[in-house]
Amino acid sequence: MAKGVETTVQVSRKILWVTTRVPSPPGLETMVFPLDNVARVTVTPYRPDRMRALLKFLVLLLLLRLLVTLLAGGAGEAVANAVEGVAAVVTLGLTVQLLIVLTRRSYFVLLVETTGPPFARLYSRDEQLMQRVGAAIVAALDNPQVAFHYRIEHFQIGDTIKLIGGSGNTGKVNQ
Repeated sequence: MAKGVETTVQVSRKILWVTTRVPSPPGLETMVFPLDNVARVTVTPYRPDRMRALLKFLVLLLLLRLLVTLLAGGAGEAVANAVEGVAAVVTLGLTVQLLIVLTRRSYFVLLVETTGPPFARLYSRDEQLMQRVGAAIVAALDNPQVAFHYRIEHFQIGDTIKLIGGSGNTGKVNQ
């Protein structure tokens, strides 16, 4: 589930600072990128895959109907009614899940890639703001004297993975 997060993006003294105020546990996470290491800055749309959600819904409904037919086919009336009731609840849940995906709004992603592995990614519904921040970062790459400061209300989508050194790291830390 996407959570509202406030992030500050600023450039000062040839360094890009991305500071996020995280809700739980409360605190700040800061990423620091020397501008000399920034390789690419892009803004791209992130749209929910509505067609995939619809196909998944239809396949699950078909499988559910097949399962109900198999379970209720040779059973008594009481068992058939119970199976139909459970199927109705599952169908309602699948329908709600489909409606959530179909009504989900698109986001715009500001992606800052560096010459090494680290990168920064911000999601926002405001495309113009993401474009302005991206343009400001690119301007700072060309002119080391540039300084700016943006405060962005964005969305964290998915898990936050913190990887610190080593090799063969697996898993994630739940917050």
